[in-house]
Amino acid sequence: MDIDSENLPRDAGALDLSAFNASFPLPYRVLLLAGAGIACWVTNLHILYLLGIDTAFALDIRRDNKPSPQSPPSMSTAARQPPPGPLNFNSFAHPATLYPPVYKLLITYTAWISVGWIAFRLATRGDAELMDDYKIFPIITTLGALFALLCPFNLFQKRERTIFLQCVRRCLVSPLDQPIHFSDVIFADIFTSYAKVIGDMWISACCLWPGGSLVRLPELEGFSSFVVPLLMSLPYFVRFRQCIVEYLASKQQSSRSLFNAVKYATAFPVIFLSAAQRLVVIQPMDNEMSAESAQGVVWHGEYRLFRLWLLAVFINSAYSFWWDVTNDWGFDILLPSSRKHHTHSPRGHPEPRVGKLISATSTPSGGVSTPLPLVQPMELQPSPEDPNSYPYGLRRVLLYRDPIVYYIAIILNLILRFIWSLKLSTHLHSIAELESGIFLMEALELIRRWMWVFVRVEWEVIKKGHVDGRAGGDLRGANELELMLFHEDSTADEKQPGRVR
Repeated sequence: MDIDSENLPRDAGALDLSAFNASFPLPYRVLLLAGAGIACWVTNLHILYLLGIDTAFALDIRRDNKPSPQSPPSMSTAARQPPPGPLNFNSFAHPATLYPPVYKLLITYTAWISVGWIAFRLATRGDAELMDDYKIFPIITTLGALFALLCPFNLFQKRERTIFLQCVRRCLVSPLDQPIHFSDVIFADIFTSYAKVIGDMWISACCLWPGGSLVRLPELEGFSSFVVPLLMSLPYFVRFRQCIVEYLASKQQSSRSLFNAVKYATAFPVIFLSAAQRLVVIQPMDNEMSAESAQGVVWHGEYRLFRLWLLAVFINSAYSFWWDVTNDWGFDILLPSSRKHHTHSPRGHPEPRVGKLISATSTPSGGVSTPLPLVQPMELQPSPEDPNSYPYGLRRVLLYRDPIVYYIAIILNLILRFIWSLKLSTHLHSIAELESGIFLMEALELIRRWMWVFVRVEWEVIKKGHVDGRAGGDLRGANELELMLFHEDSTADEKQPGRVR
């Protein structure tokens, strides 16, 4: 009973629920995926710190929980500005202080959700006929999680919850003249991976609402039939809006922001063409075709609308994958050969290196600045034939030690990108037996995003290291002239084919 279950005919009555759905109904799956997102984020913060990457500086997390209005919020427009003056690094939160409170929040959340699910499981014993009798358990579990999120008291890691809610507010209702900070970009990108889960939230609410059922399908009619695709589109609209704001802030000169907006716009046809295909099922049903036959027609793509939807899926997946690799990660592998060896490093750093970024930051207690842990970087000797060579398809500066992890990330991203675009469908999974597979696909998308964050933050740190002049390790020693040349290279890239910066 997923967000596409509405596509079955209303006279289908109660479903023969699968064992998976009977023991793990949709509201608990939504709660579990929310917890998985917390787990992914806290491990992102922890592992990045262990690797020596200053996440507080990259995300611009200050001790007062607010991004600085003076710091360059987005690298898409910052490259056009002169290098800013020295920053007060003691104003940044220490990266070692970011993840422990989130771990505590994750433990509390996991314990609450586990107790609610175990109580429901013991009460129903996997019997579908008892699910609605004990619907109070998922209701209490969900309301408890919402209370913990919105609680005004100094409980449940209030500082972290406040940061989260502030980020939500900035993403949804910030004025158009407010700069877009990198932390908000990361937040909104993560929530595009929750597009399907956000749709599931509405279906879960319908199931738990008085008169709803965990066994029978909710009847979505009129305006309600459009709620799911609209909710699924919301994260993409937020990122689309952020890109437009960045484009306007650059005085309509940042082609990168404009092309990035196009990427998020390609998700809308996937979602709404899929929603429109419900009519393809309803029409055969009016002609006395069985539900199974109608679903079979849709599955085999015998309608032009379905073929158009497949084209939209391919465009969205291919464009998103290219953007991930080329712009979000800064790799050369998908660039024309004429654009390689040009876009990644400021002049003055011709030799390729692989290693960790060391950056000065404040101590957790606010004392004297100390460097983060640093593993000795491994230098790759340039080829005599090509002194600018570096690992094929990657870039000159890599903060993670082994280049093989980047190739693995690219391959997995390609596979999971196409799977996720298919998952944006609101018509392909109307059969209860598929729900375990659908849940797995949602979980795999969270893993893809978890992996994406590591390389995305790394690339942002490299760019901020150049632009802000706050870098060490591989980037230490970049003088003012080199920083200015990096700005010139970034501006020149705007005017040439290939990478859109």
